[in-house]
Amino acid sequence: MILVSVRRLVLAVLVAVLVGVIGVGGAVGSWTTASALSPGGDRTEPKVLHRVVWDHLKHGRKGIHLRSARLDGGGLRRIYDVGHGFITELTLDRAGRRVAFAPCCGARRAAIVVVPVLGGEPLEPLARHPRIFAAGGIGWSPDGKRIAFEGYVAHGGDSMTSLYTIRPDGTGLRLVLRNSVSDHYTINNALAWTRDGILYSDGHDLRSAWAGSSHVVLRRVGSVRISGDGRRLVTERWSQHGPTVWMSRTDGSDARRILRVQAPAPNATIYSDVTPGYDASALLAARFRIADESGGPGRDDVVTWATDEPAESNTVVDVARGAFAVTWN
Repeated sequence: MILVSVRRLVLAVLVAVLVGVIGVGGAVGSWTTASALSPGGDRTEPKVLHRVVWDHLKHGRKGIHLRSARLDGGGLRRIYDVGHGFITELTLDRAGRRVAFAPCCGARRAAIVVVPVLGGEPLEPLARHPRIFAAGGIGWSPDGKRIAFEGYVAHGGDSMTSLYTIRPDGTGLRLVLRNSVSDHYTINNALAWTRDGILYSDGHDLRSAWAGSSHVVLRRVGSVRISGDGRRLVTERWSQHGPTVWMSRTDGSDARRILRVQAPAPNATIYSDVTPGYDASALLAARFRIADESGGPGRDDVVTWATDEPAESNTVVDVARGAFAVTWN
């Protein structure tokens, strides 16, 4: 989508700058102990958690401040706080129990952080792999035992992007596909790990990678996200009429368009970062309303709506209002 492309382009430029600023390593930043913001909670936790996770931005406050809650705002948790850096994407495991993200930018950051959505000590899988100095898109294996990610390494004064997998505790690093994208301005919002391979966009098409090779799954795809049950993909695709959002099976079949993205213009409403719920029966997105020509204010909200209904039927997720990075399961 248009807004996604702009902010991922900014991140790509910052990653390129990091090659010259910090080389191949950097110190890990600090974090605060997670705590509950509201009392109570289930004594027996369900196998799959259905929660919203977002970066809780406040005017004048720097850093990354993650919160999680149920969709109705109940069970609010403070799960991660650090006073520097920023994030553009969050990726939950299939069970909705852990969230992974790639902080940017500067020497005082971990390349990837994994945090329990109910609170707990974060993990930094790449802390012992300083050669990978930054990460892009992230995905989870179906069983939640490994993370797939785009990793950046310094290469001849520039950087090279490749696909890797690793366990959340930092063990078992494996190279899946070397030099996975065609240019330095392509950074995936997320990756989708299926039984047939790891799905990613190379800047042109949706491809499936495994064991050093890849093949095309869908043409003209800019990003991909997968539902928690692993059965459906949501892809952003380009057409002669502009960006569109589609839902399909994980092999690309049974595809149907679910949203056409408007170009930025006065009074336009744009939906960005469209993410399927656990069973893909509902969608969550950032909604941007462009300021009108009379000078009226624009507005940013996080919204959700039933997949079979038009996006205009959306409901605002009040607990995550105005969030820049948000996801759910």
